Amino acid sequence: MSKRNLHSRARAAIEVAQRYGFCLVRHKRHLVFRHPSGAQSVTSLTTSDRRSLVNFEHDLRRKLDRA
Repeated sequence: MSKRNLHSRARAAIEVAQRYGFCLVRHKRHLVFRHPSGAQSVTSLTTSDRRSLVNFEHDLRRKLDRA
C-alpha cells in the first residue's frame, strides 16, 4: 500500500508499527495492523491528540507481551 497519500501522523504510526513487526493490513478511516503472531492493533488515520503516537506504541508493546 502506498504511504504517499497518507497524513504525516499516519506515516509515523506505520513506521512505529513496522519497527515492532506489524504489517499494515488496510486503511480507510483507521489503520489496521497485524503481527505474524496474530496480534492486531487499530489506530485512527488522523488524530488530534498529541500523545496518540506514544499511546499507540505502548498499545503495540502490550499486545506483543500478551501474544
